[in-house]
Amino acid sequence: MDFISKIPDDVLVMILSLMPIKDAAVTSSLSTRWRYLWRNLIRLNFDGTEILDKMANDEVLCDLEVNKYINQVSNVISSYNHSKVHDFRVCFDLDDSASEEIDEWIEFALGKKVERLELDLLYKNYGTRYSEENYEFRLPSSVSMVGEMLSLKKLFLKCVNFIGPTLNEILMNSPHLEKLYLFGSDVFPSICFGGQGINLKHFKLVACSGFESISLYGFDLVSFIYQGPEIKLHLTDLPKLKELDIGEISVGLENNVFCQISSCALYLQVLELDMRSTKKGLDVNAILKFPNVKKLKLAIQSEGDDSLLEFTSIAQACPSLETFSISVRTSAMS
Repeated sequence: MDFISKIPDDVLVMILSLMPIKDAAVTSSLSTRWRYLWRNLIRLNFDGTEILDKMANDEVLCDLEVNKYINQVSNVISSYNHSKVHDFRVCFDLDDSASEEIDEWIEFALGKKVERLELDLLYKNYGTRYSEENYEFRLPSSVSMVGEMLSLKKLFLKCVNFIGPTLNEILMNSPHLEKLYLFGSDVFPSICFGGQGINLKHFKLVACSGFESISLYGFDLVSFIYQGPEIKLHLTDLPKLKELDIGEISVGLENNVFCQISSCALYLQVLELDMRSTKKGLDVNAILKFPNVKKLKLAIQSEGDDSLLEFTSIAQACPSLETFSISVRTSAMS
């Protein structure tokens, strides 16, 4: 009995959705019935991480696999005729030399009313490259004109650069965008946005550079995570902000952290801070009251015999605290 031939098309499409997209597309050669089934997939995940470890020390193989990957993605989207793509994910070691192709992929995804767009362009899938080598995100002019970003809800970008106005344009033209995650990106000259037109709920920046300040104001942000170089941080009129995680990797926040987050202290329920123990000690008078914080997590960079008892003053400023943890990083003594 040929049970597969009796399976309804929608079930077969569900099975295909569990396969890598390159394998799903190959099924078109099985029979006339299978020829167009893969084109009904609404989640296109071009995960090329399997080959990246082999590419690390082989430049010839690297060039071959990059061209192979680019051709694979371009061939799939040129044959795809479904009206909508729910998820579109590119995951491979690609830099600005592939800008033209990546521009076309983004235009394709936005034109298909994508809801979740991910560009994971990490170097060999594990780290950042020189920022000037990153792909620079540019909105296609046709997208700006016809408003094809209305469906976008989640945007995840790794090793993708931004010019400040581009980020603002994305936010203003994506009224349903709720999650934005930037990793290893160069964002310049600054990040500044807010107002009633912004629907962003979760904003995360990790290991980003090229800018000096972040200013967020006047919208219903729920969580904000920043891990990166020391910057000027301005958080104003964010009444829904419940989770805040700040760590400035290069020098630590020291005492000015409380000044930077003072405007949202009353709303927070989860607070995570990456701080540095200093010889002059923690300014207890600068510590704010956090009446609604239930979870407090401190990461302290300490030197030698520094005392950490003073940091318990932060916990004492959280009368509703349920969970409190401290992790310590010890630096070499000079």
